Amino acid sequence: NLGIVYHKLKDYEKALEYFERDLKGSEKTLGKTHPSTLMAVMNIANVYKNLEDYGKAEALYQRVLEGYEVTDFERNIARGLRNSRVENEQQFEYPDSD
Repeated sequence: NLGIVYHKLKDYEKALEYFERDLKGSEKTLGKTHPSTLMAVMNIANVYKNLEDYGKAEALYQRVLEGYEVTDFERNIARGLRNSRVENEQQFEYPDSD
C-alpha cells in the first residue's frame, strides 16, 4: 500500500489519500468489521495521531476496538455452533452397514 510509504516519508496528506482509498475498497468488498478493513482504519488513525489530531485518531481507534469486539463475538458464536453440531453428531448412532 502506497499509504505506508508516504506515512514513513511523513507525507501525511498523501498517506491519508491512499489509506482512505484502501478503506473504501475494503469496506465495500470485505465489510466494516473484517480485519483488513479494521487495519485500514488503524492506518488512518495513526496518521491523525502523527498530525496531532487526537480527536479524530481516538474516534478511529475506538472504531477499530469495537470492530474487533464484534469480530470476536461472531467468531465465538460460530465456534459454539460448530461445537454444538459436532456434539449432536456424536450422540447420533449410525446403523452398521453390514
